[in-house]
Amino acid sequence: MNQLKFYKPKSQRIKSGALFGILLIVSALMVVLRIMDGSYFTAIVFLASITACSFSLISIIFNKPTVIIDANGICNNTNMMGLIKWEYIDDFEVKTVMFRQLLVIKLNKQEALLKSKNLFSRTLMKTNINSIGSPVAIGAFEFDEPLEIVLEKIISFRSEE
Repeated sequence: MNQLKFYKPKSQRIKSGALFGILLIVSALMVVLRIMDGSYFTAIVFLASITACSFSLISIIFNKPTVIIDANGICNNTNMMGLIKWEYIDDFEVKTVMFRQLLVIKLNKQEALLKSKNLFSRTLMKTNINSIGSPVAIGAFEFDEPLEIVLEKIISFRSEE
């Protein structure tokens, strides 16, 4: 199966790994302190944080693809966006918002796509509409290449399919 895979750049992996490592240590410390205080509900919340940080660290260590493009569409593995099927995609645009570059995916059936997502994803995606004009955007920090090259590769891949 023909795919394009993109990975988080090494510098971004190091920053994310350090951040999640610190959060993991702090959360573990908080679990111990909360259990000693008898605050079990708070300890459970910090256990959930440990679980999330652990999964994130494993993903960073094993360098799993952040974005996969195949015959089905574009799948962002770093957030709750999931797969965006080609049937919903009209065009792409590179935008800079708050000093960060984004690959904005312009949609033709925005409401249909949003209905296919769970409530949490849909709510997060809707927040993008006012600021960038589309519910779907992927940050440049999710790609190990400049967005201009990524965009060329996506357009070339799509024309070959």
